[in-house]
Amino acid sequence: EYAGEMEVVIAVGPSTDRTEEIAAELVAEDPRVHTVPNPTGRTPAALNAAIKASRHPVVVRVDGHGMLSPNYISTAVRLLEETGAQNVGGIMHAEGENAWEDAVAA
Repeated sequence: EYAGEMEVVIAVGPSTDRTEEIAAELVAEDPRVHTVPNPTGRTPAALNAAIKASRHPVVVRVDGHGMLSPNYISTAVRLLEETGAQNVGGIMHAEGENAWEDAVAA
């Protein structure tokens, strides 16, 4: 939904699931996607590596299991441009996929 130029930077850390494999598939499918290593697996290191590798002035953070609402990026960019703000964001609605995750999300 965002009409502007964009890239997707995935910080890949150690994992026991298929994260590396899925990230490699995304890179192969779309030239806008690239990865950076996050050997520590820690979120601050991942964010710093991804931001350092990015080529655009606007950064949209989406964590591994996050999903953006329709028009989230275009709305955020419009608000940045209209207000001159340095940072904008939305409301996070945590939701689980099972009873345990629902309890944690509450």
